[in-house]
Amino acid sequence: MTPPRPAPTADAVLAECAGWRALVDLLIAEQEALRTADTPRIELLARRKAEHVGNLDAQAQAREARMRAHGYPINGTGLELWFAQALDPAEAHARRNEITTLAQTARRLNRQNGALVARLQRYVQSAFAALALAAGAELTYDGSGMARPVARKRTAFAV
Repeated sequence: MTPPRPAPTADAVLAECAGWRALVDLLIAEQEALRTADTPRIELLARRKAEHVGNLDAQAQAREARMRAHGYPINGTGLELWFAQALDPAEAHARRNEITTLAQTARRLNRQNGALVARLQRYVQSAFAALALAAGAELTYDGSGMARPVARKRTAFAV
């Protein structure tokens, strides 16, 4: 028989909240980098974000496994009850609300950043199309509406 998994500690709860705050900060920094088209910073932040989201996901999965092992539902109420094992009820409620708000903020920022990425891609694509046309290239458009150069066919009599 496996021993029961430990209940949360106040430090673990606070670390999870801090992780969500750090993700929101990363997304805000990513948004600014996207607005200024700072490619090196975008690349750096994308790597950091992917790593951070992976860590948060692993933390959440481990917490949910412990919650299930203790019979708590995996929802807001269960999370608050889980946190209340380590914190007083008012603090547990505040931390549950904080994580919920931060997660909603992170989703909203990520959607906004996705829209900025799409806008940046459209801008780069239209600039590419303009340069290709100016250079005399023929363009076609793929299924996503992106311009693609077409190699000119040369005939035996082309000069």
